[in-house]
Amino acid sequence: MAEQQERSERRRLDDRPGQIPVPQPVPEPEEQKKRSSSWGFFRPIVIAVIALAIVGGAAFYLYRDVRERYLEPVEPGSLAGVEVTIPKGSSLSDISEILYENNLIRNKQVFKFYTDFTDNASKLKAGTYTLTKGMDFDDIIYTLRQSTDAAPTAKVTLPEGLTINAFGTILSDNGVIDGSGGYQEVCVTGKGVTLPAALLDPDLDTSGRAYLLEGYLFPDTYEFYTSSDPAEVVRRQLARFDEIFTEDLQQRAAELHMTQDEVITLASIIEKEAKTEQFAQVSAVFHNRLAEDMPLQSDATVSYGLGITNRINLTSDELQAENPYNTHVRTGLPAGPICNPGRAAIVAALYPDEDFLDEGYLYFTLTDPEEGTLAFSRTFEEHEALVEQWRPAWTAWDAENAQ
Repeated sequence: MAEQQERSERRRLDDRPGQIPVPQPVPEPEEQKKRSSSWGFFRPIVIAVIALAIVGGAAFYLYRDVRERYLEPVEPGSLAGVEVTIPKGSSLSDISEILYENNLIRNKQVFKFYTDFTDNASKLKAGTYTLTKGMDFDDIIYTLRQSTDAAPTAKVTLPEGLTINAFGTILSDNGVIDGSGGYQEVCVTGKGVTLPAALLDPDLDTSGRAYLLEGYLFPDTYEFYTSSDPAEVVRRQLARFDEIFTEDLQQRAAELHMTQDEVITLASIIEKEAKTEQFAQVSAVFHNRLAEDMPLQSDATVSYGLGITNRINLTSDELQAENPYNTHVRTGLPAGPICNPGRAAIVAALYPDEDFLDEGYLYFTLTDPEEGTLAFSRTFEEHEALVEQWRPAWTAWDAENAQ
């Protein structure tokens, strides 16, 4: 009975409001203690690694954003030359301003900071330089560290319609390059320069060309340093070509279903065959012949392939000689351009005379060689009559001028 009362009393005490039984701790197994201890050791390391990864990732994306926004060239890959003059006594701020005004850097302050950080602030020199929008900070700084004050220059005019060989002679005569043939070698192989996009077409066969770069060295007036690296001279001419063959000309070529190389090849023939005022008419004759799958029968292409200069009359054997440039025996365009055409000839290749196209002109011939005027015909009979009329004048001219 006493035991029963004791149990009853305990139940009453346990049922009192607000009293919650406190669970007794369960002893941890030894293995669990070890795992808990190990995690306590590695936990800060794991947290530190994760934090470093987050910080590193953020730094990478920040660096990439800064580089793309401020450090990359203004126009990556551009070879277009921009001439700038750094006056004597110019501060780093002055130089940064000049570069920014000429659109050669993206940000003045970043360029100043970078130049100072790389310990080049006091090493930039006064002078006149040719830079490109494809240069990054390191390229620009390196160029501006090379003094140009003592380097003599030569202003040279390279006329439309001349070949690479002729350009090389002019450049050598003016002291821009030496006469060792380095300029021609670059033009044969393209080594040391960025090739025009047209020549990178995998479907283009250039194996029969005398010079890979013939047609793409734009004729103009340039100022070069004397004793220049031949590759640098070629780069300047290629860059000028890129400036001339604008997007609207590229679109027009696409409308005619012509590649850029076909346009330049045709323009080079037009340049050699006619004076500027008759370019569009000659272009129409060639377009009509191409449409009819007729040989172009351009004597200028034959002369180029055989290395003949300054001669009008060609022999029957020469006209039948088998070479990649002979358009008397081959249909279509020759193996490549036969000279370096100017803008007017390029435009004429893209915009032939509409009237001559519609009226079906297929022939032209030189009249008075002193004047260089052409006469146009629709039929072979008309053409042959003109040839016989003017042949004596050509023979007399050749006797006096042919080389």
